[in-house]
Amino acid sequence: MRILKVLKNQVICQEGTPADEMYVVRKGKIRVYKMMNAELVELGIIGANDCVGEMSLFLGTKRTASLDALEDTELLALDKESVFEQIKNDPDFGIMLIKKISRRLTDAHKIIAKLEGEKKSLEVLCQMRS
Repeated sequence: MRILKVLKNQVICQEGTPADEMYVVRKGKIRVYKMMNAELVELGIIGANDCVGEMSLFLGTKRTASLDALEDTELLALDKESVFEQIKNDPDFGIMLIKKISRRLTDAHKIIAKLEGEKKSLEVLCQMRS
């Protein structure tokens, strides 16, 4: 576990790199984004007392998005061992992680359902034009 002080506009981590830490924002704000077709697509803003990077850390996968600081920011960087130790010492931290992951999964399902609905609408429109 370590404290990171990140300056405004500084990149914290990049999509596609190994994920050996997750981050808890102690103060400040960070942007989560992906580059798609050479265009920056903002996925969200993470503020104080929120976390990011836990899914890649737990799954052992590469980062699925990049992070940069929107303002001077202080992060708590936790490797997998530190996360498990923190959960053991502070079960509320584990509950917070479960809630965050569950909320993100619910949000992803909503987006998927919306996109599926839009896809079906487009298919109907295409059939009507045929």
